[in-house]
Amino acid sequence: MDDALPLDGEPFLLCVSAGEPAVRLGPWIAEHSDRLPADLDRYSVLLFRGFDVSGPEAFGASARAFSPDLLGHLERAAPRSEVADKVFTSTELSREQWIPFQHEMSYAHNWFSRLYFSGDRPSAQGGAAPVASERRIFPLIPGALRAARGAL
Repeated sequence: MDDALPLDGEPFLLCVSAGEPAVRLGPWIAEHSDRLPADLDRYSVLLFRGFDVSGPEAFGASARAFSPDLLGHLERAAPRSEVADKVFTSTELSREQWIPFQHEMSYAHNWFSRLYFSGDRPSAQGGAAPVASERRIFPLIPGALRAARGAL
């Protein structure tokens, strides 16, 4: 894992790059399963770049290499399609609609312990899914607002 670099001074979001082309992500995760849970605990987010993930089934296999028992998309609040076993599309909205920043699945009664995201088609413009460290964002929320929402 010599190609693993944090993207920020805070230990948040570790970028892991494939050392060479055509490295299949699922088997790579299985091969490095002794180290990845500690990296996830430290950085909260692991971003895998340049790995071969040839479709929804391969993505599901990669996620199962880390979490063998994936959950279904329960308590649906947005339209999504299941494209492989327990692998779902992103929220299906028209280009004119906007999804506000959110705490992913915060409305659910049954929270996932881990979430997996994959991009199967690069965007021609923009397209990045922003992620933020709760350790940095939460203190920026005014105390009165946190108290009003019960988030002390």
